[in-house]
Amino acid sequence: MHAAVGLLAAHRRGFWLDELLDPDSLLAAAVTWKDGRPWVEWNTVGELIDRGLPQSSGELAVLAVAASIGGDYRVNLRQAMRAMSDRDTRALVATLSEGW
Repeated sequence: MHAAVGLLAAHRRGFWLDELLDPDSLLAAAVTWKDGRPWVEWNTVGELIDRGLPQSSGELAVLAVAASIGGDYRVNLRQAMRAMSDRDTRALVATLSEGW
């Protein structure tokens, strides 16, 4: 879970974390609250990706990889990494190195 959240935190200064916590965002459905803290339901994130989100393919690749790390979402890593920017690819490698 830490690696998945770390990847989202590294992407565009927490873009996806902001989206998850924004009550007006489509991704808000993937967050539950436990003891006053947000908890990401990664399988719900995957379902929302599959339904379609309006972000770019690079942004969605970051979210999909995070959902695959945190939950059971299946992602083609080669395709995802091709869609990711160099910065996001470096963040992925760093996050996995630190988070696992």
